[in-house]
Amino acid sequence: MTNSNWPKIDVIFCRVSNILSFANLESISPINDIYIEAVQKYRFERDINIHIISRLLLIYGRQEYLSLSPSHALQKKKNGLPYFDRSSSFISISHNKDWIIISFSKSIVQGVDVEHIDEFGVTEFASEFLSDTEQKNILNLRNMPRVLARLWTAKEAYYKHSDAQYYFDPKNIDLCFRSDEISNFCSEQSKFTNSKQQNFHFFQPDKSNCVCLTYKTITKSKIEVIEKHVTVRNLFKWVIRNSALF
Repeated sequence: MTNSNWPKIDVIFCRVSNILSFANLESISPINDIYIEAVQKYRFERDINIHIISRLLLIYGRQEYLSLSPSHALQKKKNGLPYFDRSSSFISISHNKDWIIISFSKSIVQGVDVEHIDEFGVTEFASEFLSDTEQKNILNLRNMPRVLARLWTAKEAYYKHSDAQYYFDPKNIDLCFRSDEISNFCSEQSKFTNSKQQNFHFFQPDKSNCVCLTYKTITKSKIEVIEKHVTVRNLFKWVIRNSALF
């Protein structure tokens, strides 16, 4: 049961493979400027398409979830994290070869990350981003690639949530788990809250990918997380109907 008065985080999922089925993205007039920006910035078609769809999803979320006008331009902070100008809202974005994930909230600071689980098949990689204590605590856990993917996405999402101005060193990010909590965190459950009321909400949009959304409990109200899958085809239809927003 949901309550309209609860703080809300909207999370958009868009499958990258859908993007590649569309040719001549620049033929849709509202996308012209975004397309020109993309081809100047990127060399490969896949990167160009991901950039275009990401920007369109941000504009879609700005209107549909944050109720902001086009005057609230998309900007980047010094640490590269995105925000909408002259707005108290919060956004976070991540993508890999399979998915683009963007989270939006009018009031809740959050961070999101997506990673391909198979990239963590080499367990020696754990020493690159886990502290000695964390490595010790996961020694006896099963399905190690999935465990490592969960831990990495949690750290990356937490870094975005913290809005840190310094270089991202995952070994120095303490997720504040007790030794008896780590197995629960790496289990099948979709949500985990640590001792400092930091929430980690996990999604698995398919068998190959792991997504983590993190946010802090700051009120007694429940924070509602709403997941929505948006196809490129439906996104383009929305763009055409709302061309005045570009």
